[in-house]
Amino acid sequence: MGRKVDKVTNKVDRATDADLVKAREANIRVTGLTMSKGETSKQLMELVQTELFDRLKVADRVQVQKVHRQMPSGQLDRAIDKAPTIIITMASVHDKLTMLRARKGLQGTQIGLDEDLTPTQQAQKRTAWATFKEAKEAGKRVYWRGADLYINHKVVNSPTA
Repeated sequence: MGRKVDKVTNKVDRATDADLVKAREANIRVTGLTMSKGETSKQLMELVQTELFDRLKVADRVQVQKVHRQMPSGQLDRAIDKAPTIIITMASVHDKLTMLRARKGLQGTQIGLDEDLTPTQQAQKRTAWATFKEAKEAGKRVYWRGADLYINHKVVNSPTA
């Protein structure tokens, strides 16, 4: 009976994670943009437009559905010591990829741009980070697609089943 419950629980966890991945597929996570504590969503959208889209020269090529700040739980009322993470929901996955391709225009700034990964994907990426660094130093072709690590165009880490 216990094994059957564990199998069902694992299946539900995978389904929930798949739903989270689907919900975040057009999201981008931005770090390093400085803002005031009480900014409205309209002011936040203007900040993203001026600081990010204009700098990357993609303002005329992408559309945004929603922009919001992501705050860790328990820090909503505290003073902000560092810039909070901003989640941008793009109109399509194509717009998200356009932004990610243009992110090399942020070199030399403190602004970071990456995919919005689920907690499970973040943990998967963290565990594979040492492998990534080792392969990169060995001169191999290494890149990420979501949380999957590719070395020489082959998937090295895949989600645990």
